[in-house]
Amino acid sequence: MLGKNENMKRASGLYGKLCNPSVIRVAHELSKLGKGHYREVKMVDEDVDYYCSVIVDELRQGIYKTSKYKEVSKHDGRKMRVIHKLPYYPDRIVQTAIVLVCRDIWEPHFIRDTFQSIPKRGTSDARKRVLRAMKKKPRFALKMDIKKFYPSVNNDILKGVLRRKIKDKRMLNLLDELVDSISGLPIGNYTSQYFGNLYLTPFDWWMKQEKGARFYFRYCDDMIVLSDNKSWLHGLKRECDEYLSKYDLKIKEDWQVYDVKKEGVDFCGYRFYHGYTLLRTSIKKKMKKRCNFVKGNWLALSEVKIVNSIMSYWGWIKPVNAKNLWRSVVDAKIIRILRNTNPNVKADI
Repeated sequence: MLGKNENMKRASGLYGKLCNPSVIRVAHELSKLGKGHYREVKMVDEDVDYYCSVIVDELRQGIYKTSKYKEVSKHDGRKMRVIHKLPYYPDRIVQTAIVLVCRDIWEPHFIRDTFQSIPKRGTSDARKRVLRAMKKKPRFALKMDIKKFYPSVNNDILKGVLRRKIKDKRMLNLLDELVDSISGLPIGNYTSQYFGNLYLTPFDWWMKQEKGARFYFRYCDDMIVLSDNKSWLHGLKRECDEYLSKYDLKIKEDWQVYDVKKEGVDFCGYRFYHGYTLLRTSIKKKMKKRCNFVKGNWLALSEVKIVNSIMSYWGWIKPVNAKNLWRSVVDAKIIRILRNTNPNVKADI
């Protein structure tokens, strides 16, 4: 079933916008944030106009090709993930430029309740949306995620999905080359986050429109559905299996339908109950570990490193029922340093 935005006219003229030197320069400025120490970033910064012009020339001539990937294994919690790395220059810049040119075409197509890698739709927005649903006091939740989502993405199906919104042949040729540069979606590519959302968008609209899942939320491949009807949720899960199989995707075996009042709703780092919200246990453990590290290495750390180590957790804790956790692990020394940087941080939160 088509989403409400599916019938929008397909976009043309995108490749010409991509080949604009100013777009490539902006892409570099955005791509280098937090990466100023990279050798390639320093190289481009020495002569931005030259290196951007090289990218523009390759794009205009149609000779740009995705570079060879470097595989790196990395622990992500309890999981071992294979990260596919590309050079910063030119690949990261080109991928950022693609998103700059195409995101206004792609983003209106996403349902409101998908959150990953979309401006103003991070974990904070997800928390607010789920809280709104929790006010209805739903009795049951269906929690599921997709087994090896990124590696399971079918390249040919993805290319078909991209054609639903774009008809510019040169842009499609470039996107096809990027998609076919590796089987599945490579974890590490900037475009993979958008491609992943696009790949699941038909499923999102099917859930919302055809199945009537009003309280359906998705963050990457993690999904929850809230309802008062337990048997309906079980039936919905079976239908999801069938639908997703058309996209070569499978739901993990650890899916569950459970009582919200007893277990809460675990989503985007929070556990939501009727009337209050807690932090996910794994995040609490990471915060305690981080604070203990700071306390144990006090003399070796600069104030900047201390602030960077702790401040992200302030954002997690501030809106939920976790003030006692903050008071128990963040001592007066840390508070004093944080307040020197941010006066809004108080010891008595």
